[in-house]
Amino acid sequence: MVGRVLGRWQLSGTTTFASGNPFTVMLGYDLNGDSVSGDRPFLIHPKVLGQSIDNARIDPTTGRQFGQANLPISAFGPSADVAASKQWPWYPGTGKVGSLGRNTFWTHGQNNWDFAILKNIRLYGERQHLQFRAEMFNLMNRVQFSMPAYLSVVDTGVAGWRLQPRFGEITSQYNSPRYMQMSLRYFF
Repeated sequence: MVGRVLGRWQLSGTTTFASGNPFTVMLGYDLNGDSVSGDRPFLIHPKVLGQSIDNARIDPTTGRQFGQANLPISAFGPSADVAASKQWPWYPGTGKVGSLGRNTFWTHGQNNWDFAILKNIRLYGERQHLQFRAEMFNLMNRVQFSMPAYLSVVDTGVAGWRLQPRFGEITSQYNSPRYMQMSLRYFF
């Protein structure tokens, strides 16, 4: 009887480890007038290079996300003084581009564990049995935030333009919270 209860359990699982995704900070408008979008800003403070930007938890002292502190808008040009004067840099026909490179920032990678346990219980003869199955997705309940949703330094969606107030803000996550389900199946 003890063997029927404690024995013959089957375990399975899936583990995913993946490196983070690179992303590029954009200027938000066509700097050199070549009609090609995707111009990058000027880098003012190189200390931000190599920062991992993936913590969407709120810092109670500032009211902003921790990830936004790693990627301050003040590290990029045009600066707040330029934004206040509305004298946005524009260099048509010169081929001049911002100094920030492509894919210079990274999110953290994935680390996800899914787990399942099942037991087949024989009933009357060989053909009939019950199967109990319990599955847990994101077993460790680790939050994995996505890339920031606002990566343009300049917000051109308002009259006169402005620096993006939500720059670097993360609005979603890659994975779901821990999810568990159990089932009981009858095979005949």
